[in-house]
Amino acid sequence: AIGAAGRFLGQLAMPAGEPGGALPAATAAVGDLTLTHSMTMSRRALNALVDDIAENGIQESIKFVEHNGTKFVVDGHHRLAAARRLGIEEVPVERVELPFRGYRTADDLEFSR
Repeated sequence: AIGAAGRFLGQLAMPAGEPGGALPAATAAVGDLTLTHSMTMSRRALNALVDDIAENGIQESIKFVEHNGTKFVVDGHHRLAAARRLGIEEVPVERVELPFRGYRTADDLEFSR
């Protein structure tokens, strides 16, 4: 059986231009991403997300802002937590710039509970 990491990597390997294909996503090691807030999802909902990612892979990239060499997660905290629980080492990412949603300045990137 292919694990969640294998399914994710299989999705990346699909050639662009083929039916169902897409351009390869950028990836980052989960250890290279820094959280900016604590979990806000219930344990039950997080478990459901873990199950979904185990079955279907990560479907939406994790958004980050890079500041002073650190990649701060601004969207996808729960997907990242689920990936860590599943032992997925690389996740799809997308770099975004400030302002992004509720993050206006670099000061907003500091961890909040």
